[in-house]
Amino acid sequence: MKETMPVVLGEELYVAIGDGQHEYIVGKTILNPNSTQEKALWERAAKASVIDELVQVCVFLSQEKDEKKAKELSDEILDYLIQTSQEYPDCVKRFKKNMKETIAKKQNIF
Repeated sequence: MKETMPVVLGEELYVAIGDGQHEYIVGKTILNPNSTQEKALWERAAKASVIDELVQVCVFLSQEKDEKKAKELSDEILDYLIQTSQEYPDCVKRFKKNMKETIAKKQNIF
């Protein structure tokens, strides 16, 4: 699964998904866990974070390699998406906290 990370562009803060080399910006965040737009953003982020695993399921099924592995992986993906939905809005709070800690560390370096 890909990692969730903040990206600052100009004066705006975005939620991105990445693997250390590539980033995909999911959308702009306002860091308001009570917002329906914020919840939709984090649901999109969760779905985007499992794109590689979804591709692998497709490969297993299209090549008729291993339907059992495809089923197991799809179950794991579904469990992850359910779990992330249940963890909302805590994920926003953790993201905000991690972002503040990262900023503080960078400020201490300079």
